[in-house]
This record gives sequence, structure tokens and C-alpha cells, in this order.
Amino acid sequence: MPKGRKSKRGFAGQAELGVVSKLSAVREQRTPFVPLTETLIAEVLAKFGLRGLLVEIGAGDGQLRALLTASVRSRVVHTEPSALGVKKFKATHTDADIRCAAAEALPFEDNSVDAVVGLCVLDIVKDGEAVAQECARVLKPGGCFIHLLDMSVEPLLVVSQLQAAELMLLPNVFSDPCAKAWPEDMVAAPLAQVQRLVVILERARHPSAGALRKYLAVFMASPFSARRAAAAYTAIMEDGNARKGLFELLRAAGQLATSEEQAELARFEGYPFSGAQFLDRRLREWFSAERGFAIAQSDMLATAHICPRLPNERAYLSLAAGHVRHLSEPPVHRLCETAPRAGEGERLVEQSIYAFVAQKS
Repeated sequence: MPKGRKSKRGFAGQAELGVVSKLSAVREQRTPFVPLTETLIAEVLAKFGLRGLLVEIGAGDGQLRALLTASVRSRVVHTEPSALGVKKFKATHTDADIRCAAAEALPFEDNSVDAVVGLCVLDIVKDGEAVAQECARVLKPGGCFIHLLDMSVEPLLVVSQLQAAELMLLPNVFSDPCAKAWPEDMVAAPLAQVQRLVVILERARHPSAGALRKYLAVFMASPFSARRAAAAYTAIMEDGNARKGLFELLRAAGQLATSEEQAELARFEGYPFSGAQFLDRRLREWFSAERGFAIAQSDMLATAHICPRLPNERAYLSLAAGHVRHLSEPPVHRLCETAPRAGEGERLVEQSIYAFVAQKS
């Protein structure tokens, strides 16, 4: 092999290591919300998980298993396409039944499974239609496909659709994403209008204009790489300082604009939307009546609890489909309207997750 080139196996190994690293970061983000996540998942599975064989797809390193009740764990078979993921899973959950298999090719007979469940899986699969078709094959009549999402949606599918309409993806730094029941964490912005902002910043020789130009270039590249665009978006979305910097940069463009340009910017056509709701539309397409499914549930579920507050902690913490808020006091827009109020030395923690359930007829 020529020097400096890597085999396909080497690239695959790197990709697997990247996934494992990402799972570790997700585990850390989930930690403060584990009791709430357990409650919400238990409610969904108690309602739709039936009593027989439950199959997990995209099990990763076992994060869903750790959130399941003992009675549910005893009847779950986990599947994971990555050999490294299976190895990590086995190291942590030595008593579990874990098999190396893709969601598009499950090792089960026709009509043999009571429920298929996934946690943050179908926003990253390559072929959602193939997964739905496979679930239709293995599920018993009356069986359920259950998809849960507590983290941000993988933006790969989103950027592909937006780019076709000459739109680019920005994190929602313009408003509180949790002002709506479905967290509006993403913003679709016309490429031409963002390009106009860059011109204004560059004319004023703003020190950060180059960063926005570089980000814009990813979405205007020909040929367009959805994977590269998704990675650029994720890098900003997952960095609080980067999101703050983007907000300050866009505000600076408005201040540096001429009066005519400000009138033009007032007609900015970017609009916020929910990544979870985007995924919901895709799931409805994949698990359609034509494939033998009926939608049994599709909404955001929320819960909250009060816990002791450490000296370095703020009084309020929430997680809504990946969007985290650390605040000194509860915000105007709460996730759980029935949550109690925190007292002195206490902390209110809230969480909402997206739950989708399709039942095979």
C-alpha cells in the first residue's frame, strides 16, 4: 500500500473509535438526568413494551440498558452493528445478550419479536426505510417499534434537505429553543442572506468575519458534502462559547450595516425549527400505513425532580432533546408545568424526551 494511505479497514476502525468517543461524551451529558430518563423510558415501555421479547437496535456501548428496569432488562436482546461497540457493551454488561447485527438485518425470525426499541438511533441510520421494513418483518402483529430521543438530532439528514433548497443550518442562538413544546434548536437560513452578513462583517474588517465565511463556504461548496456540513454545525452546537460567539457575530453585523442594509436584514428569512420534529416527520414516512404500521404515540414527554444543590451548581438545570439550560432561577418557559419549586439549597432538574411509537397491524 502506498505510504500515507490507509486501508478501508483502517478508516472503518477510526470511524468506530469516533463513535465510541461520541458515546462517552453523551454518557457524561446524560449523567445529571439519569433518574428522570429512567422514569420517562419506564413509562413508555410499560405502556407499549408488551411482555415478551424486546429487541434493541443500535445498542452502542449499553447506555439504554443502564436506564432500563431489571424486569425489562431480563427480556431484552441487544443488537449493535459495530464490533467495537459490542466489545464495549460486553465489558460493561457481562450478563446481557448482545449480538453484532445491523438494524436493517436483524437475526430474528419473521413475526417473532414483541417490540423493537432504539435510543437516538434512527437519526443516524443510512436507510430508515430499510429499518422500518425490517421491523415490519420481525415484529409480531400488534408489536411495537419504539424510538426514544433525549439528545440532539444528528444533522446529516437535515443539512442535505436544506442545501437542496439553498438553505444552510445554524444553531438557534436567536431565542430560547425551549419556548415551544418541541425544542426549536435549529435555524434554516438562506445562503444568500448569510453571505450578505459576511460581506458586511468583512467590509468592517471584523476579526471573526473569516470564521463565518469559512462556515458558509462549507454549505456553498461544490460538490456539497453533507457529512462535512453536519460536522461543522455540530462543532458549533456542542460548544457553548462557539454558540455565544455566533450570536455576537450576527448582532455585530446588524450594528455595522448601513441603514439600507438594516432594512434588508429586517427581512431576514431564517426560521427556527425543531430537530426532533424533523425526525418525527421522517419516522412517520418510514413507519407508514403502507408498511403496515399505525402511529400510537409521537410527542415530547417531560418530568422533573428536586435535588440538593451543591455550592458550585445553579438552581435550575434542564435537558430537552439535547438542549441544556443552566440557570440561576427557573425560566419563563418550563418543561414540566407540574414541577415543584426548589427551596433554599435545592435544585430543580427538568427533562423532556421525544417518544415515537408505531404499532404493527
